[in-house]
Amino acid sequence: MTAYVISEVEMRDLEGFEAYRALAAKTIAQFGGRYLVRGGKAELAEGNLPPKAIVVVEFPSMTRLKEWYASPEYAEALKIRAAALERRIDICRGRSGNVGWVSARLREAQSARVTHHWVSPQNKKKRWVTLR
Repeated sequence: MTAYVISEVEMRDLEGFEAYRALAAKTIAQFGGRYLVRGGKAELAEGNLPPKAIVVVEFPSMTRLKEWYASPEYAEALKIRAAALERRIDICRGRSGNVGWVSARLREAQSARVTHHWVSPQNKKKRWVTLR
């Protein structure tokens, strides 16, 4: 079952941030991880905390995620992190079942012309969109 690292990140030092980012990316790949979101600007939808940049990394399993986090390779990146950025990090398990189905549908939508509909929240009317 997949596992995810979800980070809220605030940069302190650009040079240190870039060095951390390069080291972290290398170690994530070594442990089978991949970025799903990398530095995406967040918008506040609910609550009162200011949004920060978001990073989401997927690992093939919680075991691999924890091996990565405890690894000597990632420890080198962590030495830089404290001065380079402030962050909050959460880890969680993924869901089995629908996740594969959703990924397959997204791949289909990216490679073919697919028409979807939704109800517009502004005027409650049904809208259609064709994806290519």
